[in-house]
Amino acid sequence: MALPQRPDIDPADFPAPLQNIFLLNVHDGEPWFSYRVAGSKLSWLLRRPLTGQPLGTGLQEHHRRAAITRARDVALAQEPRFRSGDLGWCDRDYLDFEELLLPLAGPDGSTAMILGILMVLDPHGLEV
Repeated sequence: MALPQRPDIDPADFPAPLQNIFLLNVHDGEPWFSYRVAGSKLSWLLRRPLTGQPLGTGLQEHHRRAAITRARDVALAQEPRFRSGDLGWCDRDYLDFEELLLPLAGPDGSTAMILGILMVLDPHGLEV
């Protein structure tokens, strides 16, 4: 089954979580990934605008490497990945998160972008 491509995804179809969405460009070399678009929630978490920045900007080195490894796994396997936990990696361990990464194909069928959604949850499981 072929991966969806970027034109197959219309952000207008899900306006409510738009602030939680990010889109990563996949590159052939360093930096392997950069934020094509980063919703305001991710920029808020990392206390800086992320659009145009390499993946991992604002993270401690080991968290930056882990983010790149996760994105590379999604790009190479061409399979979605889900994770959840607390936000200690951005000094907000009093909040939890759920993240979904979805590969998007380029014209040649390889992964050209990764669509991500990051939901931030309070201790009661409600979206922040």
